[in-house]
Amino acid sequence: MDYRIAFLAGLIYGDGNLYIYPDGRRRYVRIYTPDVSEVVWTAKVSREVFGKYPIIGLDKPRRNKRLYVFRLELHDRKSYDLFSRIDLAKMSYHELIGFLSGIIYAEGHIKTRRKGKRILFDALEIEMKKDPSIKLLIRVCNLLNINIRFYRRLKRGHKVYYIRDQYLVEKLMDIEHINWKWIKLLASLNKVDLCTYALTKLYDHVILNDIIGKFFSGKPLSEKEISLLNKMIDLESTARTRASILGTSPINQLMTS
Repeated sequence: MDYRIAFLAGLIYGDGNLYIYPDGRRRYVRIYTPDVSEVVWTAKVSREVFGKYPIIGLDKPRRNKRLYVFRLELHDRKSYDLFSRIDLAKMSYHELIGFLSGIIYAEGHIKTRRKGKRILFDALEIEMKKDPSIKLLIRVCNLLNINIRFYRRLKRGHKVYYIRDQYLVEKLMDIEHINWKWIKLLASLNKVDLCTYALTKLYDHVILNDIIGKFFSGKPLSEKEISLLNKMIDLESTARTRASILGTSPINQLMTS
């Protein structure tokens, strides 16, 4: 197995799902994310590994939610069967690391603590609700001999798993850098400054989300937004699919560099 497939499996079991229609004839794999960099990475890897781009759907912001949510879907039986039959016991060490890294980027959160004016790494927290995904998380950590602990979040009533070994967390997240969470880790380890992290999150998680979301949904853009969009996407390519627009545009190199 390509480690990127294992990584995608981690994203799916963290922030996605496997769905089969009642008639059993159609099935698909889906990943949800608001982060454009993650969309770009997933589209690129799907093209390289499966020979095709995913379908990108778009959920518009509702009520107090200000972010668009991108839905990346693979509609074919082979992809469904591949990800529904993930067997951790048959994975190599590097594949297990990739799978766990995918879960971390989907459900993980870098918790920090303050020491004077400094923000320091405290723990990687992984908050999951689905029992099958929790069992996979515990299983992969056992196979990798990773000491993962948990506490119960009182308000929500479910467990939060955490890892305090910052060197291990850096190793796990260094497999791929698919969104702003990598920069937050570096900031908590004092490898980049907090301003860099704040700007990265703002750009990836908010600005790009809003501009690409408006563009794909056909909403009007301001002159500044159009100017920025022109630097990221070839506007003449709009006849192609959303995934291929992102996969072949300058934003691909920008977000994966």
